[in-house]
Amino acid sequence: MGQGQKFPEVRLGDRGGSQVTVGVNGRTSPPGTDPAVTFLRATVEIQVGSIRGCLNTVVSADGLALFRTALAEIDRALSGAAELNSLDGDFYLRVVGQPHGALHVEGQASESPGSDTRLYFTLDGMGLSDLTAIIDSLDECSREFPLLGQPA
Repeated sequence: MGQGQKFPEVRLGDRGGSQVTVGVNGRTSPPGTDPAVTFLRATVEIQVGSIRGCLNTVVSADGLALFRTALAEIDRALSGAAELNSLDGDFYLRVVGQPHGALHVEGQASESPGSDTRLYFTLDGMGLSDLTAIIDSLDECSREFPLLGQPA
């Protein structure tokens, strides 16, 4: 992306209210990882009530794709769960489809991998109708940062 362009992001929750945003801002190759796997730098911003946090982490493009597939299955089946984990375990997000059409989001972020300082959070008040925008955002991430070996 050129200078001044906005990177793709995935937002869960209310804009201006409680929310989790995962901004994907480039490829990376962490030491000791398989070079055939596409890893992405991500900035996670969490706002729950008056508590705010920001974390720079690494996720795999495969992980984002699996998260997207699981969210689409929740949308289709009206129930189920989708999970997104960072490479180092410093960020975790789980979305659960409830039978009455609501989504429950829970997760945790830590100061650094292995740290005892953790922020646990939940978001409620989202519904299955919110999944379309989330899935579209994940599709945008996939277009911007395709898996290695796949056309852009």
